[in-house]
Amino acid sequence: MEQGPLRSWAELVIRAYWACGGETNTSAERRSLELTVGALIIGMSALEILDDLIDGDEPDGGPQGPNLALVCIGESMSLMSRLSSECGFSMVTCWGEPWARCAVAQARDAAWSTEQDLTVEQAVAVVEGSGSFTRWAVEAGAVMAGAPIALRTTVTEFGEKLGTAEKRLHDMHDLWPGPQPSRDLCRPTCNLALRVARLNGIIPTAYHSTGVGDDVLRQQMLESGALHFAWAYADQYRLQAAEALERFAHAGGDPTPLVSVPALSPELDVIRE
Repeated sequence: MEQGPLRSWAELVIRAYWACGGETNTSAERRSLELTVGALIIGMSALEILDDLIDGDEPDGGPQGPNLALVCIGESMSLMSRLSSECGFSMVTCWGEPWARCAVAQARDAAWSTEQDLTVEQAVAVVEGSGSFTRWAVEAGAVMAGAPIALRTTVTEFGEKLGTAEKRLHDMHDLWPGPQPSRDLCRPTCNLALRVARLNGIIPTAYHSTGVGDDVLRQQMLESGALHFAWAYADQYRLQAAEALERFAHAGGDPTPLVSVPALSPELDVIRE
């Protein structure tokens, strides 16, 4: 967890917990928060393994990946059973609903990634599904803090918009010209920038990379504006995340632990005003 992509989600659980008034003054409070973070991260690990299998990547568990995903689910539930009865009931509810949302998003991604005539609207919907993971993290922190519905609603909206923006930036970076490898060119994907490039004839619809000529294609995508199109969408969702955080503050939450997360540039702050 310390070295992998799940670390940021663990941090968001804690930040959301503090933002919603949760305290870590006693050993019992700290222990409950630790169990919550562990349960959510292990649950997300199961989804990460399944996501690797869907994308055709080698999961961390290798050939035992599917079995490991089931083990993670069981371990996650086991950790939650060690919470107090009141907290445990709330967290089980919080665990089940986000799990379903994330699983549906993954299924949609898998179903649409092979569509040759995938629309921009469908590609946008797939990326929005990725925001469910970040929403899950901040929702867990809010539930653990016992936040009222007004705070939970706004902080989960913040998490969902933030996660959607992060996914768009991740996809865009995959295709940006540079030394980093581009995995999305090598497999069916719902990457928004790639879909825009294909719809506009910049990349053949049925093109699948063999590694030769990728640098040229990525440069063409940059010069055509396809990457900037995706970038504009990412900034739009970052703005929406910031606006949700403002509503969270107006509802009585403390945005301080979360305010630096969207990392809005000064230019975007001017646009928002």
